[in-house]
Amino acid sequence: MQEHRAGPEVKAETPFQATLRRAMFALLVTISLIALVVGKAEIYVFDWVKSAVGDILAPVLRTVTLPMQAARDVGSNLGRIAALTEENARLREENARLRQWQALARRLDGQNRELRRLLRFDVGEATSMVTARVIADTGGPYARSLLMDAGRRQGVRPDQAVVSGEGLIGRVMSAGLRSARVLLITDRRSHVPVLAGADRIHAILVGNNSARPHLRFLPRNAALTEGEVIVTSGRGGVFPPGVPIGDIGTPTGPDAVVEVMPHVDWTRLEFVRVIDRASPDIAAHAEE
Repeated sequence: MQEHRAGPEVKAETPFQATLRRAMFALLVTISLIALVVGKAEIYVFDWVKSAVGDILAPVLRTVTLPMQAARDVGSNLGRIAALTEENARLREENARLRQWQALARRLDGQNRELRRLLRFDVGEATSMVTARVIADTGGPYARSLLMDAGRRQGVRPDQAVVSGEGLIGRVMSAGLRSARVLLITDRRSHVPVLAGADRIHAILVGNNSARPHLRFLPRNAALTEGEVIVTSGRGGVFPPGVPIGDIGTPTGPDAVVEVMPHVDWTRLEFVRVIDRASPDIAAHAEE
């Protein structure tokens, strides 16, 4: 009796399985060839695909990002508006400070100009002067005077001449410890000995409570011309000689009143100087 050995059982391949195996092998070869061709074609096809996908997604992304961009713009604009508001407030404060400094600079510049005019004024003789500020204009319909902030403590005494940078304005009428009252040349109580014109004709300048005082006690044959200068004569010892006062305003005639236009601008009078002709320094100088 013949024995059979045990071993693995080999199944026979059916025709269908053989056909399927050959088809799969052919498919794998085809896929490999396609991958090889695509790899050799570099990336043009993939770029086209990415471009197409980008064209499709661009409107969607734009629609989605518009609200976000608008929100960012609103936040940025609010931040800029707050910064501009703060800067605008700071600029307004700085502008206000600059306006104050500008007003102060203009005021100081005007005061400096007035003081420079006073320093340039020369009465032509050895005298001492006291500079004072006009603190009040006490003029009225029947008087022309002003108040200054210098008095007896500064050496101011009655009957001292008072000048500005343009010329004579009057004399000290009364003096207190820290202030003094000045009688202006336009007051009707003011009488100033003067020299008129190129011929230096002696006359008296008399106030009439108007802006233009007039000359009195002129000689009958006095010939004066409009525009000639009037200066103090120095007679009487109150006013120094040669201090300019003003110009002749109207031509003279036999019975005409000769008006004088003062050099001083009464509306801009701020600083004055008091002339002290009898100070100890001057007396000592005279004794030498």
